[in-house]
Amino acid sequence: MAYLDSFDSCASLSNEEDSLQTLVKIHSVFAWVFIFLSLHSLRLMKVSDFYMPFGLSIVAITVVGLWASINLLRKGPGWQKKMKAHVTSISEVGSDCIRLEMKTPLGKEVLPGQFLFVHLPGDEGHPFSIAEFSDDEVILWIKKSGDFTNFLLERLHTGDIVEVEGPWGEFITIFSKKPQSWCAAGIGIAPFNAWLKAAAKNKHGSITLFWTVKDQRTAPFVEAVRKEAEEADVHLMLIDKSQARLTVKQIMQDKPEFVAFCGLALLQKQLRNENYSKNLIIKHEVFNWRDI
Repeated sequence: MAYLDSFDSCASLSNEEDSLQTLVKIHSVFAWVFIFLSLHSLRLMKVSDFYMPFGLSIVAITVVGLWASINLLRKGPGWQKKMKAHVTSISEVGSDCIRLEMKTPLGKEVLPGQFLFVHLPGDEGHPFSIAEFSDDEVILWIKKSGDFTNFLLERLHTGDIVEVEGPWGEFITIFSKKPQSWCAAGIGIAPFNAWLKAAAKNKHGSITLFWTVKDQRTAPFVEAVRKEAEEADVHLMLIDKSQARLTVKQIMQDKPEFVAFCGLALLQKQLRNENYSKNLIIKHEVFNWRDI
């Protein structure tokens, strides 16, 4: 089977954030290694080498590399994509989710399905999918699931200025005339909400959005998603995990050419192991925070 995969943030889950911090440390180690090796190489060069084309090229590469390495160590990864954001609203939704609204020019660079990092003083950046955006605004739907998110309402208030970084990610919509299935679990609905807004503005074939929740009567953001799905002409199927389970058969009932996941890892694996179509495109979102 042919698969098209993407790697982005789906929600603020502690396991994946640990992986992100590991990647940050690895990139920092690479920067120190480059600095050491490049300076050591310059030390071994003869004075006459600096007047030769090869020597000049080595010096040029070293200068550029040192500049990039020092900026990485001093400012952190993604420093070129960082900017300020003004918190215009932050509120609790249900018992375990947060809606964070920010004014920032980053919004004009976002594509539906991408994510950003939120940096608070004294903390590493934390990734969140962008549920809504405009040219000067981004809105995040956040699940309280770790030390950072559990205390976010206490640390962040309307009027605060924060640093955001992004947008990142390749979990981007692909519209066509053929059927599609979108599959979300819990707060994994956030990037699909942005997809729904895009679907309302683009011609598309039949799309079914499967969303598994604990209880559809109390699921956070459920009314907002219902409204977006209706406006986008997308069939929304809410599935209570306590009563039923989403199956591969349901996902493939309309014979889609494109299936997208945010969460539901076991179901993804099952679908990959079943040869429904040689041309099936599967796109999924996980925490692998940069395209480098």
